[in-house]
Amino acid sequence: MGNIPLGKSVKSPLSIIKNIINVADTDKGKTFKNKEVNGKIDKDFNQGHLGDCALLSTLYGFSRTKEGAQAIEDALVELTDDAGDVTGYQVTFDKGDDDKNNDEIYTITKQELEAAKNGTNGRQYSKGDDDVTLLELALEKSFNQSQDPVLRNLVDNYTSVNADDKLNGVNPASVTYLFTGDVSANYLVRPEDNISGRFTPVLDIEVQDSNGETVKFQNGVTYKMSMATDASYVQARNLQTDETIKLGYNDFISKVLKPDAQKSKEDTQKLFDNFNPNEEMLLFATSTGNVIIGKSSDGSPVTGVDVKGSDGNNVQLIAPHAYAVKSISNGVVSLMDPNDSSKVIQVKQESLLGLEKFHAYSLPVE
Repeated sequence: MGNIPLGKSVKSPLSIIKNIINVADTDKGKTFKNKEVNGKIDKDFNQGHLGDCALLSTLYGFSRTKEGAQAIEDALVELTDDAGDVTGYQVTFDKGDDDKNNDEIYTITKQELEAAKNGTNGRQYSKGDDDVTLLELALEKSFNQSQDPVLRNLVDNYTSVNADDKLNGVNPASVTYLFTGDVSANYLVRPEDNISGRFTPVLDIEVQDSNGETVKFQNGVTYKMSMATDASYVQARNLQTDETIKLGYNDFISKVLKPDAQKSKEDTQKLFDNFNPNEEMLLFATSTGNVIIGKSSDGSPVTGVDVKGSDGNNVQLIAPHAYAVKSISNGVVSLMDPNDSSKVIQVKQESLLGLEKFHAYSLPVE
């Protein structure tokens, strides 16, 4: 998962229009001839092999809010030919804006959807809920084709795992932006000691650089991190200004990452305390795993972390992996695993917050 700059985004005037044919009635409460697609995420689904756990968890959490469920239903329209047979679907991302010039519209043919479900196009998409697979395909098209500068910034600069596969390690904000136009959500990051990738502090941190001058890591600003081969120093490039901060490795760990981690833990606690699943989506993502908990379908090891379940026994969570928070009650967090959305994993809240490395992403949906 990548990091996002905090703050309200600016609407893009750009519009992507794709192959609109025989558009069906778009009124709320629309009906679909193909009963496998109904404009709702209401069936169990299983993640494929695309590494898009964050995308699927975001869709699930978003769909459980009242406004999110309506936004998803409004986005999907069934397409038919002159004989009334279903030929595909139109997916419209309106970014929460009434201005149709901002809309992005994509067509997913019936053949595309079937190929994705069956894996015959060479990629393993999710299975179980056709609405989820349909949105997966439409989001992938948007991430690859959109010229919206806000979305391009999120997809190109803040996707954490694989720059060539836009679904792999997608930033949750890329998904919510297309539906709501908003990226002003909490995105809280616990640090990792292998200093690379991107880092977005959640508070201002002043520190002395390698020249003894006082410099500031700014709250909500993302820095591209790199480390000397001998681990003697770290360089942090401000992605807004292109200015670079250079400081000793130990100083970065003790004076930048650790204070930021404590702040992240406190803020994540607030997210947990105030979570309302009817009005807000909340993701919890583990980071680097420290134990081997199984093997994937290709035989590679699956890593994880141990946490305490609601009964006090150890529960293993995949790491890295994103989960949707379904509910929080009496100190127990119920997590939805996109590998199998029918599974609910109940974990003690204090155990999650005690992890060394994690991410939390929250978006109020109004």
